[in-house]
Amino acid sequence: MRNADLDLFTQAALLSSIAFVAAGILIRAATFFRRQYARVPHRYPNSWTTDQVSQFERLRRLIGIVILIAWATMQLTKSQMPDGWPFGLEQTIITIGLMLLGYAWLLLLIPSNWEHTLVDKIGFSSTMSLLVLWWAIFLGALLVTIVLAVNRSGAFMLPLGVYA
Repeated sequence: MRNADLDLFTQAALLSSIAFVAAGILIRAATFFRRQYARVPHRYPNSWTTDQVSQFERLRRLIGIVILIAWATMQLTKSQMPDGWPFGLEQTIITIGLMLLGYAWLLLLIPSNWEHTLVDKIGFSSTMSLLVLWWAIFLGALLVTIVLAVNRSGAFMLPLGVYA
């Protein structure tokens, strides 16, 4: 399927967005590696136990794995998405979304001082609940968007109901 060609303003806005987010990702990645090289430790709230810290670290790894799965899904399905000139609108918007989620994930990875923040005041269970909810909503929405972009030629169909 082919979309109408993108106007110059839309092309410039999308390419600028990609460049801006990519610059942010590079800055955050450089900060991560610099702090890792300097062996700056994460400073978690004192109220967190070692089990809670390890749960939080497992959550960060799981988020990274799901982001990789989302990127792989995007790469596998991009040939089925509608195309336009010079690039597909849906592919670019999904790419920007994936890049923003990667940026947010890098924020979780960078060693930070979490001791005297809101995270310390609301407690571990509330923090984890909010993080899991936020990531589930946004990663789920992005994966649903990929499915909708692939099935754009027809209606989004769920295999539910009675078929005769």
